[in-house]
Amino acid sequence: MITPRNRVLSGSAILLAGLGFVTLINFAYNIAVARFLGPTAFGHTTAVYTLLILISSVTLSFQILTAKFVAQQESQQAQAVAYKGFHWRGWAAGIVVGLLLLMFRQTVTRYLNLPDPVLIDLLAIGTAFYVPLGARRGYIQGSCNFSYLAQNLVLEGFVRLGGSLCAIFLGTGVRGVIGANAAAVMIAYFFARPKLHATEDSTPEVPVAFREGLQAAVFFAGQVVINNCDIVVVKHFFPSELAGIYAAVAMVGRVVFAFSWAVVSSMFPIVAETSGRKQREDYGVLGTSLLLVFAICLLFVVVLSIAPGEIWTWLFGHQFGTGGGANFSYLLVLYAISTGIYALSVVMIAYEMSRKIANIGWVQLLIGAAVVVGIYAFHSSVSSVFLQFGDQPR
Repeated sequence: MITPRNRVLSGSAILLAGLGFVTLINFAYNIAVARFLGPTAFGHTTAVYTLLILISSVTLSFQILTAKFVAQQESQQAQAVAYKGFHWRGWAAGIVVGLLLLMFRQTVTRYLNLPDPVLIDLLAIGTAFYVPLGARRGYIQGSCNFSYLAQNLVLEGFVRLGGSLCAIFLGTGVRGVIGANAAAVMIAYFFARPKLHATEDSTPEVPVAFREGLQAAVFFAGQVVINNCDIVVVKHFFPSELAGIYAAVAMVGRVVFAFSWAVVSSMFPIVAETSGRKQREDYGVLGTSLLLVFAICLLFVVVLSIAPGEIWTWLFGHQFGTGGGANFSYLLVLYAISTGIYALSVVMIAYEMSRKIANIGWVQLLIGAAVVVGIYAFHSSVSSVFLQFGDQPR
């Protein structure tokens, strides 16, 4: 008999393998942009890409809600009905967010010290597809088709890398790289089309409680703010070269959290799919998930601690040898530790969300706001942003 714990392990293994491949692709992408375009252009591209990740609070809200409601349906027809309701709402939300970006393109360009408002135009196009992509991936996740989900993530990464390399060698610079990011989202959307079972027009739409939607929106808003607000604010306060160096350090946090999120993604639909299972089994799923995330974070911290500092200069270029005056390797380890602690808390929050309305998301959102306020108050140097006080070891 396949237990829920075994399903989490197998699902996590599939997603971890897929995300491991995606991480290598994204690592190659970041190295290519950093080496061929330099810290200044790397800072520009990372800032715009970070905006897309901030918008992913909307995308991931649709994904996790779709996954939860699809997992809770007993028939494939009901799953199709639940998905369709979220899909058209995702398109509506994506178009609204894209139009807002177009309306405030000049303001965003000035705030982030970007060289060209066209970068925000390209981001707006990608956003229109990015939000409904969340609904499509949510259906795949809710039906526990983890291999298909992993393939779609790999496809997006491949298109981003290949398109960016072509743009760099064609001499289109930052504009071409951002265009490649938008194209990657669009292609991932078309290839994520789920195979739905036929439904009758009279089949009632699955109702979505307002509190369920608000819970997901608050959770992901806090998550993307905590994980990404520092890059945006640093890009505003510091010169583009220093912002690019900081973005390179922050990249490790994204990698750690991406691997941890693979475990959360497999845990969530399995816990959500039934309310009749014994709570002891759910606790076993939670314990397994926490152990996996802890092991992932510990592995990253150990590897970064023993890695020679010269490797980062060799990979990214000599401009990345120091992080705003502080030891680059030290900042990488520090970022990995802080992200790991946060990733463990996300496992707990997601577990509660899969079973009931979890108001802890509001606390996370407040913490995210406190992080933003802290960076605004303490940003005398790039290194001071990491701990919000003093200088770091040289």
